Amino acid sequence: KQLEAYITNLCSCTIEEDLLKNTAKTLVYHFLLEKEKADGKMWFPCAEIFRTIDHSRYLQDFQKEFDRILHNLQQLCKETARTNDNLEEIILYIKENYAQNLELNNIAKKFNYNYNYLSTCFNKKMNESFSEYLNRIRIEKACEILQSSSCSIARISEMVGYSDPSYFSRIFKNHKGRTPSQWKRRNSQT
Repeated sequence: KQLEAYITNLCSCTIEEDLLKNTAKTLVYHFLLEKEKADGKMWFPCAEIFRTIDHSRYLQDFQKEFDRILHNLQQLCKETARTNDNLEEIILYIKENYAQNLELNNIAKKFNYNYNYLSTCFNKKMNESFSEYLNRIRIEKACEILQSSSCSIARISEMVGYSDPSYFSRIFKNHKGRTPSQWKRRNSQT
């Protein structure tokens, strides 16, 4: 809205054509640069947008093209917001289903995402990969169970989604610095 208001104001003034076009390109460039910083990727090729602005021969053509560019930028913002909402839904799904056999490929299909796109968005939002996040959630749940239950390590492994107790113990030790048995002994003594 601010871009639109600013350019509309410039169009109503007596301003040199090159200055108007360069100002519009600068504003769009900085908007896309900030969007890239926030989202981790360039959404629109600037050269294509700049070419469109440069090829506008009359003020009405320029205003029409700039309105189209703004419309595309608004759609981009809406899509980004939708992706963030869906990521929250995916994270909730993982937290509720951590004990299942979860794979990012299946989650991508379930939520209608491209696997690579979802992987990139997930890494960017969570600052860790899907498998790192899932392991962290599972290990946190395992710690809760270890502290409040007398279940065997093999049973706890199953309860948090690991079919192989030795793999579970390795992952647990990587996260907590000790095996599940050692962790339970140490935390039950304190």
